[in-house]
Amino acid sequence: MQREQSTSDLRPIADSPGRTDQVGGGLSDVDRTALRLIIEQSARATPATPTDLARHLGISTASTTALVDRLVRDGLVETHPHPVDRRKKTLAPTDGTRHPDEVGGLTAAIREVAADLSDTEAQLLIGALARITRAVDDEETA
Repeated sequence: MQREQSTSDLRPIADSPGRTDQVGGGLSDVDRTALRLIIEQSARATPATPTDLARHLGISTASTTALVDRLVRDGLVETHPHPVDRRKKTLAPTDGTRHPDEVGGLTAAIREVAADLSDTEAQLLIGALARITRAVDDEETA
């Protein structure tokens, strides 16, 4: 459980918009982050919407539309009518879309390292990440 927490604590770093991941294979950082969110929400039976993507990524609705169109065009995502609101649509991964850890090579690599941590190492990492996150948040609000 601690290893899962330490991996989750690294997610904001891995998903930061300016970060470049050379392991990805064709998808931009934003595309991978969006696809990961779509896959994860689908696995929880709470399909993502374009609004969810825009909020999560901090991008405009126009950018979100272009992003969704690109993911649909590339065969990674399907759109479906929203079950309650006819004005909205939901996003679902296609059958060929992989597990979220495979979307970004960095996440898979982090999980591999985290799996090898002892409980003590995991606890130390969680504490360090919490302090780093607070420092970054403090810097951004200053």
